[in-house]
Amino acid sequence: MVFKSLINVVSLHFSRICDLHCPFCYRARGGLKEERPRQFFLDLIPVIKKLAPQIALGGGEPLLDLHFVKKMANTCKRNQLTFNFTTNGKKFSEMSDDEIFHLLLDVQMVSISFDYFKWGKEPHKYAKIIQRIKHITAERRVSTEDTPFQIGTNLLLDRSMLKNQGLPFLHIILWLFHKVHIDRIFVLHPKYGKFLDVLSIKPIFLALTNQYPHFYIDDSLKKILEEGYKNWQHPCHFGKSFLSIDEQGMVYGCSFDNDPLFTLNQPKDLLKITRIQVEERYECPYIPQCS
Repeated sequence: MVFKSLINVVSLHFSRICDLHCPFCYRARGGLKEERPRQFFLDLIPVIKKLAPQIALGGGEPLLDLHFVKKMANTCKRNQLTFNFTTNGKKFSEMSDDEIFHLLLDVQMVSISFDYFKWGKEPHKYAKIIQRIKHITAERRVSTEDTPFQIGTNLLLDRSMLKNQGLPFLHIILWLFHKVHIDRIFVLHPKYGKFLDVLSIKPIFLALTNQYPHFYIDDSLKKILEEGYKNWQHPCHFGKSFLSIDEQGMVYGCSFDNDPLFTLNQPKDLLKITRIQVEERYECPYIPQCS
C-alpha cells in the first residue's frame, strides 16, 4: 500500500522520563534511551504541517518539562497546527494558577489519563484537578469557536470495569461526563497483559456512542467492536492516518511498535513517509487473544 492519504495526527514522544511507574506502561519497556535535543522536535513542526493538521505530545510525562511544552504549543500556533498533549496530571497539583494558565494558553486540548493505578483510590483528586483547570481557563483564557480549549480523559480499560455486564465502566463514563464535566472521553484498550472480553459489553459502547457525541474509542477497540479480534475485513490505521515519533527520532506506524519505519536524521526526512510502503494489519499484534 502506497501512503497517499492525509495523516490525521503525528504523535511526538520526546522523552521516556516520567514521575510514575505504571505497571502497564508500554513506554517503560526497554528503559530510558538517549533523547534528541528539544530543538529537533521544534524544527519538526513546519515539516509536520505539510503532512498533518495536528500534533499530539506525549512522553514520558510532558509536565516534567513545562518550558518545552509551552514552546511546542506556541510554535504550533504560529504554524496553524492544532496542539494537544497527554499527561498523568499529577504535576498540576504542584503548579500555581498562573503557571497553569500560561502553560495552556496556546493548547487546544489537554488529555489527563485516568486508570486504576493513577487515580483508582482517589478519584476526587482527579475531579478537583479538572475543575481547577476549568476554573482557571474559563476566567482568563479567551476561547473561540475556531480554537476552543477542551479537557479530555484518556480512560484505560481494565477487567474490573467489565464486571456485572459493564456497569462499573458505565458508571465511570457517566461520572466523568456529568460530575467531573469532562469535555471528551477517549477509551483505550490496554496492550499486552491479559485478555479483555470487550465484546461482552458491546451494547454499552453502542449506547454511549449514540448518546454522547464526544465519547471516543481508540482504533484497536473500534476494530474489535466492529469486526472481532482478528481477520478484519478492513485494516487498522497502522501507517496511514497516524504516525508516532519517539525520543530518538524513529518513526513508527503505531506507538506500540519496536521496529521503526525509518529514522529521522534531520526533520525534513519525515517527508519520506509519502513514498514509503507499509504492510496492512488485519489484527492488532499487541492485544491478547482469547485462549
